[in-house]
Amino acid sequence: MKTTLLSCILFLFFQSYSLLAIPGSFRQYQVGDGLSNNNITCCLQDRHGFMWFGTRDGLNRFDGYSFRIFRNDPDREGSIGNSWVLAIAMDRNGQLWIGTHMGVYRYKEKEESFELLPFTDGMAARNLQVSPEGELWFLLDDKLVRYNDALGVHKVYADPDDSTLTSFCISSTGQYWLTTSAGLLYRMDIEKGEYRKFDLFEHSADINSKVLLTVYPDRQGDKIFVGTLTHGVKVFDMQTGRYRDLLRYDPEQAELLVKDFVQVSAEEIWIATESGLYVYHMDTEEYIHTTKRKYDPYSLSSNSLHAFCLDREGGVWIGTYSGGVNYYSPLQLFTRYYAVAGEHTLKGDLVHDICTDENGYLWVATEDAGLNRLDLVKGEFRNYHIRSLPDGLSQNNIHGLVPDGDQLWVGTLSNGIDLLHIPTGRILKRYTVGKAPENKNNYVVVIMKKLRNGELLAGTEKGVYMYHPDKDQFSFFILVSLSI
Repeated sequence: MKTTLLSCILFLFFQSYSLLAIPGSFRQYQVGDGLSNNNITCCLQDRHGFMWFGTRDGLNRFDGYSFRIFRNDPDREGSIGNSWVLAIAMDRNGQLWIGTHMGVYRYKEKEESFELLPFTDGMAARNLQVSPEGELWFLLDDKLVRYNDALGVHKVYADPDDSTLTSFCISSTGQYWLTTSAGLLYRMDIEKGEYRKFDLFEHSADINSKVLLTVYPDRQGDKIFVGTLTHGVKVFDMQTGRYRDLLRYDPEQAELLVKDFVQVSAEEIWIATESGLYVYHMDTEEYIHTTKRKYDPYSLSSNSLHAFCLDREGGVWIGTYSGGVNYYSPLQLFTRYYAVAGEHTLKGDLVHDICTDENGYLWVATEDAGLNRLDLVKGEFRNYHIRSLPDGLSQNNIHGLVPDGDQLWVGTLSNGIDLLHIPTGRILKRYTVGKAPENKNNYVVVIMKKLRNGELLAGTEKGVYMYHPDKDQFSFFILVSLSI
């Protein structure tokens, strides 16, 4: 039995490890955990390992245990000038830059204070990025700005057309790409100030809006992912200058709004949308969709996702519109099974015993919801309880399990022991565990065990009882010397 259970655990381990690309469980952080606001606009990890989250009401620094909140305070010198944070960037010196609705601020680490870049005063600053040369780039009231901190100079670039700039990115090869509200993607030559235009709706159908919201380059330097307002994802090939539409609609056939991307591996891109999380595999061109599950504390806290950050350990932090921050750890070595109301999952919260049988089932005894059977191949649960069948379990408080061929011995808290027929799921017989077999007052079963010699024991509040096949009953057993 120990070997079988170990095999089961190893099966679950390797199953979980091989599916790390599939988001399994998330850790949620919200206002109740110390976050200043549940509307997350941006996130970043600094050189010390701290996580920073921008919200509509304050900037948050997280050390893994608690949040330090920075808000505008007119009575405090050096406080951040505006609490609505839009973007965060870190330059190659580790300097943090904060974009807000009212300008860009330099974070002074030693004093824990903020200093405004004067030329940005009163203007919305978003999409902060640092170039390979160490310069800070951002959109300032929808104008592209380049700032050299060492020289203290900045330059504002003219728009490539009459539409509004919505986003930009710098590829791994140093190319600058801009998106607009008119569905146009531009490659920018920063030395010549020239633009090359690409229409990302040239061969698309069913166009309700051409607004491009965000642009993200892959690590390899050959593709650009573009998120749209109503047209899902567009994948642009930087070599050929061609694009294709991807993830046009969500599972409900609603138009897909895309807010952000992050590449977590050479083959995998995560996509933040208003309809949950998509994990896209570039090699197979397949994707997995994950959404919020009601009453599930380990699912996404919201389907409206806004921002990503990939940390040094490979963990992914997800900022949501109204559900705070979700964290996904890459080190999910175990698969969680837990009760989710209204779904075919494990029933019960108090697990008392676990065993496997020769049919490939994992049995889970609970103290509050009866007995659970997990099909390890199909990943499906079945629950057995008092009302599950005309001859269901004697009690939902289960304390002991012993598999025995195609039968399962089920010890209850105070209603004796049930013998369940595994193929049919029916109770074959109910056994009394008390002073005498004919006595209906059962002792509390604490544990059950089958010995190497085949003997079946039930540990109770009043001692050990042994099953006698010849009499088909349990009777008191005096424990002298026993090898288990």
